[in-house]
Amino acid sequence: AAVQLKAAAKAGAFGKSFNLNADKVVKAHVGQNNDFGLDASFQKTTGDDKSKGLGLILDLTFNTKDHSLYTWQLTAGAGLHAWFSPFFDKKVTVDIFKRKFSISPP
Repeated sequence: AAVQLKAAAKAGAFGKSFNLNADKVVKAHVGQNNDFGLDASFQKTTGDDKSKGLGLILDLTFNTKDHSLYTWQLTAGAGLHAWFSPFFDKKVTVDIFKRKFSISPP
């Protein structure tokens, strides 16, 4: 199954600004314990592959937990890749949050 997700942000690097507009089809999955969820990854890169650039990535995962449609977990992670040859080439990833929450049945 596919779900469409849209996101917009602005960023700047090396004196240039750029938009991070994304129109993404999100992947649905079913796990080995019959829990299911959605995964989306947004990525934008500026510059070139050889001399200088900046790459940003945002990963979102939304999963059911404990075999219940009423218990969910939302996880977000981000990454940054900056390079300016020959001086540096660094990659950093961080977990932004991981939250489990319940929805009351109707």
